[in-house]
Amino acid sequence: MRVFLPLTLFLLIAAAQQTPSNPACSDPSYSWQKLDATFQKAKVPAKQDLAGKWVMTEFVMTRSFSGGHGKDLVQSGCDGIKRNGELEWALKFSAKQDGHLAANSKKIGDSPQDRRIRFEPDGTLILEQDDGGDSMTVYRCRTTNSKTLVCVYNGAPGHGMEFRKQEK
Repeated sequence: MRVFLPLTLFLLIAAAQQTPSNPACSDPSYSWQKLDATFQKAKVPAKQDLAGKWVMTEFVMTRSFSGGHGKDLVQSGCDGIKRNGELEWALKFSAKQDGHLAANSKKIGDSPQDRRIRFEPDGTLILEQDDGGDSMTVYRCRTTNSKTLVCVYNGAPGHGMEFRKQEK
């Protein structure tokens, strides 16, 4: 099965290849295997811990996932992965008046998207993102602690990211 990626992911790959990671934050051993193992060990997120702003601090896309060849793409940023000083992806979780949890998702180059959050029966958070393709891009997310959210692509192995909660 071949996975087709939305245009924004290809743009992220191109930008990441041109923008070096922050060496002080980089973990040279970070990989899809490490991210996936972290996700498998992570816990379901507590709704009260999600409220606030989160920034993407780790990004992994294997070449087998993207259909390419060569090295996997791994990006890191202590205070968020940035391009030209702007955050690649930020999420802001908040409770709405009707009690459901929502996320405002802002990716570089895209308009902000308000998304209703849902949870699987096991408590895993489901984040849907409109990346301009024929269908929504779906991520499954769990927390390693109250300040780290690990998300993996829900269609095929090889792509995911970590978000870190920003202090107020």
